[in-house]
Parts: sequence; C-alpha cells; structure tokens
Amino acid sequence: QVGPTRVIAREARTPLLTAFRDGTLVVTAGNPSVSTNIRSTDFGQWWQPQQQYLGYLNTVELASGQLLVVDYDLKLLDAETGLYRVDRWTSDDEGLSLSPPDTSGRATLPPGQYATGNPHWINDVLELPNGHLLAAVQSLSPGATSYNSPWDVALLESTDGGDTWTFRSAVASQATIVDPAGLLTARGWPLYWATEPTIAWVGGN
Repeated sequence: QVGPTRVIAREARTPLLTAFRDGTLVVTAGNPSVSTNIRSTDFGQWWQPQQQYLGYLNTVELASGQLLVVDYDLKLLDAETGLYRVDRWTSDDEGLSLSPPDTSGRATLPPGQYATGNPHWINDVLELPNGHLLAAVQSLSPGATSYNSPWDVALLESTDGGDTWTFRSAVASQATIVDPAGLLTARGWPLYWATEPTIAWVGGN
C-alpha cells in the first residue's frame, strides 16, 4: 500500500536514496552545480538539510554498518586498456562526515565496446549478500556526437570492497530503440538520452 504523495524537494533531478537500518534516510538530487542534500531520522516523516555534501555520489550502507560513497564519474587513466579511476569515501556516522577521498580504485571497461573518450557514469551501487559490490554504469555509445545519442548500460563487479571493478555484462543499449513511423519523435519524445539506471537484488544467485 502506497500512502499520499509528499513533496520533499523541488527542482531536483536524479534523486538517490540511501536507507539505513535505524530508519535514517538520506536523499541527494540535482546536478554537479546545484544539489539537494536532505536527511530524515524518522523513516521520512520529517526532513532537514544534510550538511555533508553527497551530491552526485553513490551511497550504500554495507553489511558492516559503514557507508560507502562512490563517485559517479569514471576518470580515464589508460585509453588502450580501458582503465579508469574510481574515487570513493567511507563514513562511520551515516554520512554526517566522510573520510578523505580514496583514489586508488580501478575499473575496466572493454575499450572497443565503450568509447574511452565518452562519459561513463556510475548511477547505482549495490552490496550483494556475499559482500560483492555491483555498480550500474551508463555510457554514451561509441560514435555519439551529442548526449541525444544512444546510451549503453554496463554492470561492474567488485569483490574487494571497491578497490577493483571488473566488467561483468552489457545490460542494455538504447541503440535498439526504433521508431520507424516517427510516432515518438512526433510527440516531442527524444529517442535517446541519459539512462540513469538503478539495480536491485531480488534473491537467488
């Protein structure tokens, strides 16, 4: 059962919610220049500003109770091998403060499949019951000339707490969207744009 709608932030896009086991909720939304950061300590009944900036960072509470914070932007290190830097932080107080940034994280995307000159953004991080981490990454497709071009979604996995991220699978591509009769574009809908993927564990293997 879903209760009545409540507006907790306006003019904020791409919201990201972190729910802690004690009922604390942290919501970040916006863009790199204008960000909304709010938190609730009573399962969302009341909200107040979140003083520690977490905008455009991926936050996930680990089984240990520690908060892992992962930067959305993969930073290219080696175009030939498709090697990227993954910055991350940790928090032991539910995001009220953060550790200094750890820039030692590394991720690999197949360079022939994911153009090294294009943006690759992590949009969600999930911890599995076995302790492994999964990250959903949106990538502007090779050959794209603008953001209004096909985007792809990839899945990365880390088995060492975020030190290294390995490419696991290509999830989807907007390049498969077809509109031969122009029904979508005639109504003002763009065929392609950033995908903002999310992931969830639903049990099983």
